[in-house]
Amino acid sequence: MDITEKPLMSSQYAYGVVVYALGKQRPLYAVVMPCPSLVASSPALARLHVFARSSEEARELAAVMPGGRVTDLDLPEHEQLTMC
Repeated sequence: MDITEKPLMSSQYAYGVVVYALGKQRPLYAVVMPCPSLVASSPALARLHVFARSSEEARELAAVMPGGRVTDLDLPEHEQLTMC
């Protein structure tokens, strides 16, 4: 996976950080830390894989992303805070 030097954080991805697959074509792979309250206004996000920092965040995202793919990274609290 690859995060660009200037992370794209647009409303299209609920202001999450876009992550690309490594390789020549660099297809969009996932979004890290989208805001659950903005998911409804970002319908494209439901087709993507989402990484959540904690179980609570994963539950919130799963509730607003029916059929979406949410992976709970279950990071320790001190690591979650550094990702804000």
